[in-house]
Amino acid sequence: MWTLGGLNAFIGGLCAAEMGALLPASGGDYAFFLAAGKPYGEYGDVPAFLFAWTLFFMDPATTTIQGLTFSAYVLSLPYPNCAPPYEVKVLVTCLFITFATAVNCFSVKTSTKVQDVLSGLKCAFLYAVIVTGVIYSFHGNHIWDSQSSGSVPPSTGDLASAMYSALYCYGGWNAINCVAEEVKNPGRNIPIAIAVSVVITVIIYLLTNLAFFVVLDTDTIANADAVAVTFVRATWGQGMAHVMPLVIGLTVFGTTCANVVTSSRIFFAASRQGHLARVMSYVHVDSSVPLIAMVVRCLLSLAFTLVGSVHFLIEVSILLGNVLDAASVASLFLLRRSMPDAPRPYRVPTIIAVLRLIVCLALSAMTLVQVRRYAYQYALVAIEFATGAVCYYLFVRKKFRLRVCERLAVFLQKCFKSAPCSNELDMLDESVVEWK
Repeated sequence: MWTLGGLNAFIGGLCAAEMGALLPASGGDYAFFLAAGKPYGEYGDVPAFLFAWTLFFMDPATTTIQGLTFSAYVLSLPYPNCAPPYEVKVLVTCLFITFATAVNCFSVKTSTKVQDVLSGLKCAFLYAVIVTGVIYSFHGNHIWDSQSSGSVPPSTGDLASAMYSALYCYGGWNAINCVAEEVKNPGRNIPIAIAVSVVITVIIYLLTNLAFFVVLDTDTIANADAVAVTFVRATWGQGMAHVMPLVIGLTVFGTTCANVVTSSRIFFAASRQGHLARVMSYVHVDSSVPLIAMVVRCLLSLAFTLVGSVHFLIEVSILLGNVLDAASVASLFLLRRSMPDAPRPYRVPTIIAVLRLIVCLALSAMTLVQVRRYAYQYALVAIEFATGAVCYYLFVRKKFRLRVCERLAVFLQKCFKSAPCSNELDMLDESVVEWK
């Protein structure tokens, strides 16, 4: 599953590289949907709106997942032999989300430094795990052990769930497209950054999992609540095992900081086009950070902590992600049709793009086989798209406005010392018309 998930991430990265090099603007897939729908008239922006509407809820849920993961690891230190109280878990998760947002609100440079340090810590840990696995492989290993004694043949739904978990771990390969307008020489640097980062990540993750199977037997891995902690306890000793939850928590915090930066740019881009509340497109007059968008995202993440189930949130976010990924590949073909002569610094082979589309559709179809298991997830997806369609009609087409919202926007603008900025997506719209 890790290999298949890595391959899927790689071909997805190649597709994203073509569109990122072609249309370098904040918003990533949102900008691609907007440009792809431009030639199709008045309602051509519906896919872009539904994408922004979906991400408006899905991305904060992702931060909640990371916050719950952080609290699970960190609270295992004071509660080693029992589950922590629900109130404590929620409190730690809320503090995690708030602090991760605050780090990004004050300074982009500070956030970048924090991400660099914590990413280095994560890589150092993974390298140490890999080296440990290599050393233990010379003293006997469990790679060739027979299948777990309690194992049963996986169902189609189980395979889909396992693939969803692997894909979630590989998520983030298209993050650079969300900040593409801030990248120097995007036509060259975006494809290189995506391809190199995905390949390195896949190799590291595969070697790490291989190290786990070298040291631990199949039953131990299947029954472990935290495989990394079990691995450390078996190889580095009980003392290091006590430290590992804190190390893992810090690496999760670094991932969250990066996620806050990229996803808030999607809110920012959609707000500039009037697809979300316009006030979220305002940036701080000193730091140029979309402060209001970050705060709104933080509040939504805090609300999602009430769900409490990490697994449920992961399945919903990945299910939505598959639908959006399939639509993203479709927009690639639409852009090739509407902008056939536009300069493309990188062009993904058509067969790769078609394969990516098939994989996304197949993963969604696999969950339909066990529709009862994923009934709540599909219901949430259907409700989200339905409410999105209603909101599009009322607030985008009919331009319905509430006076209290306008007053609130002015109040927030003053509180957060924010102002409107230029819109690079307008220039992209002109490019689409020019190449049409």
